[in-house]
Amino acid sequence: MLLIAVIGLLAFLPFLGQTRDLASREVRHALVAREMAESGDFLMPTLIGVTYPRKPPVLHAPIALLYRLCGEHTMALARFPSVIAAIVGAMALYGIGLSLDGRRTALVAAFGLLGAAGYSHMARVARPDMIYTAGILLSCFGFVRGLRRQPRREPRWIVLAGLGCAVATVSKGPLGLLFPLMFVGLMPLRRMDLRWPRTSEWMLFATVVLATAALWAVPAWLRDGGVYLQRVFAQADFDLDQDSGAHPVWWYLPCLAGGFLPLTLLLPLVAIDLRERRYSLATAMSVAMIVVLSFAAKKRVHYLLPVYPFLALAVGEAVHRLSERMAALRWTRALIALSLVGGPVYLGLIQPRLHPGEDPQFAFARKAVQRAGPQGRLLCYGSLAEPVAFLAAEGQVIQWGAAADLRRALDRAGDAAWVALPDEGITELTKATGIEARPQDVFTDEAADGKTTSRWHLYRMGPKPR
Repeated sequence: MLLIAVIGLLAFLPFLGQTRDLASREVRHALVAREMAESGDFLMPTLIGVTYPRKPPVLHAPIALLYRLCGEHTMALARFPSVIAAIVGAMALYGIGLSLDGRRTALVAAFGLLGAAGYSHMARVARPDMIYTAGILLSCFGFVRGLRRQPRREPRWIVLAGLGCAVATVSKGPLGLLFPLMFVGLMPLRRMDLRWPRTSEWMLFATVVLATAALWAVPAWLRDGGVYLQRVFAQADFDLDQDSGAHPVWWYLPCLAGGFLPLTLLLPLVAIDLRERRYSLATAMSVAMIVVLSFAAKKRVHYLLPVYPFLALAVGEAVHRLSERMAALRWTRALIALSLVGGPVYLGLIQPRLHPGEDPQFAFARKAVQRAGPQGRLLCYGSLAEPVAFLAAEGQVIQWGAAADLRRALDRAGDAAWVALPDEGITELTKATGIEARPQDVFTDEAADGKTTSRWHLYRMGPKPR
């Protein structure tokens, strides 16, 4: 366990605070945590002063605690809970592998997981997906330990299963409950050492899940009579038909092949091993999860994150069963070692050459904050408000998305108004100010990705500074 933790920290901590490549919405989560740290409200997250019901504060609360502890807010601190969750997930996978297949298989699975491309990438991103995955793995680990056929029952492991399941469910929704239950259903098949839970164990599991979720839900309900919780459960993320027809059923397969590199090269060994063994719990769980995700209407690459651990365990099983006939173990160790070193090498040597500067929008936000100064009010269009608000002083940013919003914001800001917007917001700016031609902007930043060019502008709307 200690070795897994040390290797995980060495693989994920270097260059954790880089701002050259920012994942989708991670600045948003970092900003929500900043507002939580400043307000002291750990129940209901806010985004630029407005209640944020899209995600419960499972990720934001630990980030906010880190902000308060360190006295600053940085992207490195915002990403640190994901690093810890990734290491905890690898430890839980080691525990599952140790119980099912032995230490050598468990170590290959745990270290292979830490080096898998999709897993190591999400370990460095400030999003709740890694906490969700760690919760699923802790729940499965609790079930493996608690449902062994032995004279003495150990309810503490069922409690752990309930805790992990609750964290996963609150983090990302019903799949956090479904996947551990699928694991329980698949466990006893052709495994004489494992059994299904008794009625008393199901009751204990359900009690722990409900009690853990209630630690957040009940105080939030008492705060406003359930208005916020109703918004959480009615959010667009739970609309299963919103992406209907957008992707074919097999859409996840190429995504999985890329995200599971370099262990994708060893998947033929899993097929050979499965042909001989007929059944593998790790393989069955991986396939079942992919089937569930593939037939769901909404598809995202990062939804594959909880699949990688069980697929890594299947690779570990195949490698050790076939190591006597093939040089599989030696090649596997080499691939895993290269993958663990590859992340820091890419971030330290390759990424600075591919992206020599900061993320363009983040760089523009930094310049806009510096230009406006601590007394200027920054009126930002759409999602541009998020990186600006993360870098600006508390309460300095007002978000707008239509001409009417900008008119009200201009009245509030007065002579201290600065307007930041991309090209697509210029029409709304013209409507709000009554200026037919584009006003002279203070400065413009632009970035081209080879296909399109994005421009962001900063306008001084009040009297010119002396």
